[in-house]
Order: sequence, then structure tokens, then C-alpha cells
Amino acid sequence: MAPVSSTAGRTCSGPPAPGAEIDVHVLGAGRRVATVEAVEPASWHGIPGLVWRVRLRLPDGTTLTGFVQAGGRPWFSDPLVRAA
Repeated sequence: MAPVSSTAGRTCSGPPAPGAEIDVHVLGAGRRVATVEAVEPASWHGIPGLVWRVRLRLPDGTTLTGFVQAGGRPWFSDPLVRAA
């Protein structure tokens, strides 16, 4: 019997490219469109390449830092911000 891959049939895309736009919800300010400024690899539980640190810029100049895993929605350590 051949081994079965746990990722069979799934595609893993990377992080959003710099310049991409991401909808975020900021508590007290509502839904905003943030632009990706930079993407840096980060380690997840000591394993590199599983997650990326993404720096976003809001239209008012505010900078947000989030994390993206395998092309999923970004998550933020700031409880006032979430992906829309």
C-alpha cells in the first residue's frame, strides 16, 4: 500500500505580495483597506517557513503587523484589529 500524503488535494499558497490590499476591521474605525508593505518569514514553534510576518499600512498612515500561515487569513496580536 502506498503512503498517503496528508496534504493530498490541497494547495499551499504563500503570503500576500507587497502592494496587495487586505480588508481589515479596526475597532472604533470600522472596515478599512490596508496595503501590504513588507513580508518577512517567521518561525512557528521553531520551524521556519510555516508563517510569515506581514506589515500593513492603513490609509491614515497607521502600521499594523499581522501573521499569515499558508495563504490563510491574517491574524493580529492587537485585539483591536481583525481580518474583515
